[in-house]
Amino acid sequence: MKNIAIISSGIIVNHASRMIAGIRKCINEQDANAFVFTCARRYEKNMEHDIGEYNIYTLPNFEQFDGVILVNSTVGSDEVLETLAYKIEQANIPAVCIEREDSNMYNVYIDNKQAMKEIVSHFVKVHGFTRLNYISGPLSNEEAVERMEAYLDTLRENNIPIEQERIYYKGTFLKDSGMEAAEYFLNSRLPRPQAIISANDVMILGAYEVLTNHGIQVPEEIAISGFDDDFDAKCHVPSITSVARKQEEVGYTACKKLLSGMTQEDRGACLEVKTEAVFRESCGCKIHTHIDNVGFRKMHFEQKKNDEKYLDITKSMSVDLTSVESFEQLKMYLKLYIPKMECEEMYFFLCDDFSNEDDKLNLYKESTEEENYLRKGYGDATKLLVGFDGDHYMENENIDFAGLLQVIKDAEKKHLLYTVSPIHFRDRCFGYCVIGNDTFSTQNHLFYTWLMNIGNAIETIRKQMLMRTMISKLDLVWSYDTLTGVYNRSGFRKYGRKVWEEGELKNCNIMILFMDLDGLKKVNDTYGHEEGDRFLKTFAIILKEKKRHGEAIMRYGGDEFVIIASCVDEQYANDYVDMLYEEMRIFNSTSDWKYRLEASIGYYIANPNAGDIMEDAIEEADRRMYENKKKRKKMSGQDIQYNMEMNEKYGSRT
Repeated sequence: MKNIAIISSGIIVNHASRMIAGIRKCINEQDANAFVFTCARRYEKNMEHDIGEYNIYTLPNFEQFDGVILVNSTVGSDEVLETLAYKIEQANIPAVCIEREDSNMYNVYIDNKQAMKEIVSHFVKVHGFTRLNYISGPLSNEEAVERMEAYLDTLRENNIPIEQERIYYKGTFLKDSGMEAAEYFLNSRLPRPQAIISANDVMILGAYEVLTNHGIQVPEEIAISGFDDDFDAKCHVPSITSVARKQEEVGYTACKKLLSGMTQEDRGACLEVKTEAVFRESCGCKIHTHIDNVGFRKMHFEQKKNDEKYLDITKSMSVDLTSVESFEQLKMYLKLYIPKMECEEMYFFLCDDFSNEDDKLNLYKESTEEENYLRKGYGDATKLLVGFDGDHYMENENIDFAGLLQVIKDAEKKHLLYTVSPIHFRDRCFGYCVIGNDTFSTQNHLFYTWLMNIGNAIETIRKQMLMRTMISKLDLVWSYDTLTGVYNRSGFRKYGRKVWEEGELKNCNIMILFMDLDGLKKVNDTYGHEEGDRFLKTFAIILKEKKRHGEAIMRYGGDEFVIIASCVDEQYANDYVDMLYEEMRIFNSTSDWKYRLEASIGYYIANPNAGDIMEDAIEEADRRMYENKKKRKKMSGQDIQYNMEMNEKYGSRT
């Protein structure tokens, strides 16, 4: 069983879709599978978007395939094409290049020049036109260059002057470029053209729309022609003169050559598929395209039905995804919509698990100016968010595309055509989607909108995760004293209140301990504020290390600390105070400080159910601490320094 890779963007475009149809026909005959790596490039209208789309071409490891078909003209980027060609060469596997000659591959291409020359000659010799304008499309595309050369050569052969203002070089192969070109020609200082020739059908249909908006009749006032012989051109009124390129035959021929076995001699060999000029009403010829009326009506209503179905699905899914805030919700909706897509298989891969860990989130940080988020490749590991293999759903499996390909090989599946498409937000990479044997991804323009909605939903989830992380960090800043790491007043109001409410709920006593460091001002004045900060942090460390009953600790002021603990008694409070004094004594006996770590302490045992209020209890503990401080000063005869042996004379504590 052979598995081949296809590189082709924009496969929903008519001529590319016909090529894929030829490949599909071939793999069904040859018992093979095809994986179409595809994207929706926008011809550099939005560079960030194109980066996200083109990233899909970093995914395939061609050594894992039995062959590859590279559809050059659809990719649209010389840089991407060169990279792909190099990777294919390094993989050393059978390869077919379509519509661009490559010495390392077997080449299948159409004759772009001859049929275009026939079109231009027809306008000149049959209709007698001498003012022929031309819409080239992007000249970064090799086919566009060949078609324009045919136009220029024919003008020279017929001694018609080449006027640069009659050529529209800008734009893309899309409808907008045809419309822009028509406006450009109509606003030109040159006499109005007798004919407009376009490098494809899509652009000439855009030009036709502008001409009719200006009240210009086609072909009576201006004749027009295209290239590709798309279905829309055939059925247009008037029907469009064009060049029939046999794309289904090209796709079938390339695929059959690849699967039938290739030799070293096939490298660099070429096969040209002939094109045919088709003259119709748009150039003034009274030739109508023969269309099977019954077949056309059936096809029209079938397409209309599918368009309406997928439009409803896309709209409904878009609405549902606006409320998504987590990957669990996203999985729920994907599993809801997968059955509606009428595919045999579907898989959604994420290139990171988006955990709340900072190192994960840093890959997806908010600023687009940063280089740390993933925009090239798909990372070292991917996770299957959700998948459907035809029989059952799979979730959260650590598998990547290579793993999926191996599963398909092991199962000896055949006659499957998979599309592999990127999921991203602008140039930020999220993952990719693999769909097996469907028509939506290969024939319907809404597919890319559908994928974009999923990418937007993941971006929403990412931002929600970042927001939750930032709120958590802000909560730390809001709730904790940055110097000592214990609660500040705001944090104590939130978390100390919970301890108080616990005591109230359990109808038990609550200890409020108030502490004031002795000698902090002298330390600051003598040794500097950095040493004073060390004084405070050291005391806070002792308080945190000696927590034993779910206490909440607060830095109440500059050198004041408060501890609250619920469901404790008088004995517990006395033991707690003694323990703190003992810890300070041990520290002082082992440290090399030039001063002593000492504090005055007072506590109050409160009962919320007896009417005590937390704020009043803190004030009472503060008052008792202050009374104890005065007693100790008086007994020692010193302002700050105390002897730790006086702890036994601490006095009344309740």
